[in-house]
Amino acid sequence: MPSPSTFTPDLYVQYFRDLREVLAQGRPLTPGATIEAMGRYATEPAP
Repeated sequence: MPSPSTFTPDLYVQYFRDLREVLAQGRPLTPGATIEAMGRYATEPAP
């Protein structure tokens, strides 16, 4: 049985690194912090 996998374009890999950095700085991963990171990657939250 094949294992499930996901594909993330290289640009968005850095998005997840940015979120990791927020946590590494001891800051909470709030909706605001997430939206701020999303803005750097031409992404916006769903309504």
